[in-house]
Amino acid sequence: MGAALRLLAVSLERRDATAALDAVLSVKTSSSMVGGLRLAALATELEVLVREGLLAEAEARLGEVAARGRETVQELQFSYILMEC
Repeated sequence: MGAALRLLAVSLERRDATAALDAVLSVKTSSSMVGGLRLAALATELEVLVREGLLAEAEARLGEVAARGRETVQELQFSYILMEC
């Protein structure tokens, strides 16, 4: 998922709507698959912005994306630790 988040940031910075849409769909799918519901919901919001051509607005939310990504990773690590106990 980290690679998709980086690709999303680069794509939005370059104003490459096609690559940004591909990246945001990857983030949305992968976060949904691992149970990162808040990140998936945010990715859905970004998908709408990208589809509407509002790349600057989507780029402005990258800090929030990074925060949700970190939270998702922490939750997954915590769940894994609990399963190991």
